[in-house]
Amino acid sequence: MELWDIYDREGRPTGRTMVRGEPFGEGDLHLVVEIWLIDPRTGRYLLQQRAPQKRSMAGRWGATTGCAQVGEDARTAAVRELAEELGIETTPDQLLFLREIVRPHAIWEVYVLPCTRALGSLALQPEEVSDARWVDRAELERMIDRDEMFFYPELRELSLQAQAAVWRR
Repeated sequence: MELWDIYDREGRPTGRTMVRGEPFGEGDLHLVVEIWLIDPRTGRYLLQQRAPQKRSMAGRWGATTGCAQVGEDARTAAVRELAEELGIETTPDQLLFLREIVRPHAIWEVYVLPCTRALGSLALQPEEVSDARWVDRAELERMIDRDEMFFYPELRELSLQAQAAVWRR
C-alpha cells in the first residue's frame, strides 16, 4: 500500500494522507516528480518504457516519473525513483530544478540530471520499466509524433528546456 501526502492548491502539506488509488477530495493534490536524464556530451535523452502490466500508460516511453511517498519532498522522491526504476544512484543536490506544473490532482515537479550511463549498466525494475534507450532530439520528436510517448501539453517545451539546462551547466 502506497501512501501519499496531500497538498493544498498553494503547495502546502495539509497534514492528511491518502492511499494510492483512492479518489481525491476536492482541492487535494499529491506530489509527482519527473526526471529528464540528458547526456551533457551529446544532448541525447535517456528514456524508459513503462512495463506492459502497468494500469496507466503501459508501454509508453518517457522520462523517469513517480509519486512522492509520505514524508518525502520532491528531490528525495526523485532520487528514490531513479534508484528503484533504473538503478541510478544520485543525490538531491545533483538534480537541476526545471519547472513546477500544477495539474487537477498533482503538483508536478520536473528535474534534470546530467547522465552518461551505458544502457547495460542500468538495473531496470521489471514491475515498472520494460526497456530503456538513448534517443536524440529528432528521434524524440518522431516518438511524440507516433504517439509512443507519455504525452502532456508541455512535453516538447520541457524536453528542450531539459536539454538546454544541461548544456548551460
